Amino acid sequence: QRPPSPSDAGMILRHLAAFLEPAARADGGSLAVEGLGAPEPALTSAPALSARLALGAGLLALIKEGGGTCRLTANEGATEMAGQNGGAVVRFSHQSPRAWRLGPLVTSTIVAEGIRVREKDGELTLVFPKSR
Repeated sequence: QRPPSPSDAGMILRHLAAFLEPAARADGGSLAVEGLGAPEPALTSAPALSARLALGAGLLALIKEGGGTCRLTANEGATEMAGQNGGAVVRFSHQSPRAWRLGPLVTSTIVAEGIRVREKDGELTLVFPKSR
């Protein structure tokens, strides 16, 4: 049996942003998604459905808090959280000082697929496993 094809977290994020950015503005909020122009794909070994769940839940939670910024760093592993096995890193930050979370069901589902979650100081960080 072949391993599953890698999914592209950047492409998934681009597709979600295409309809959620205008929806956030129409609802009186704001949503800025940065880092989508990277020359390399943000490939991950996480299943595409889990990547969609993680990114969609993060963007919707950000919009619910009144908006903010989502930033993709493709396959850099450029944080202390990413470590050696880290691939794409996506950070969600909002203007509100309130703490926010993805919710226990979403978190447990994506963690089971290897996506690491960090919720700290008004910022949510997702680290996707590198593509094998």
